Amino acid sequence: MIWSHLSMAQTQDTRLRPALLLKLPLLQYLEGMRSMCQTTKQIQINTIYRWFLGCLSAV
Repeated sequence: MIWSHLSMAQTQDTRLRPALLLKLPLLQYLEGMRSMCQTTKQIQINTIYRWFLGCLSAV
């Protein structure tokens, strides 16, 4: 799932990175996404969203 890629994978920490707590709602607001489910689907599909969130290795 996308949340595992958004966490600190290199340290095996399951917590989300603090910057993502700001970037995810910002991305939702700017792109007009209404739900977190829709947002995670778009993150999985769109490379520019993964770049913005800092998880380009998440495929």
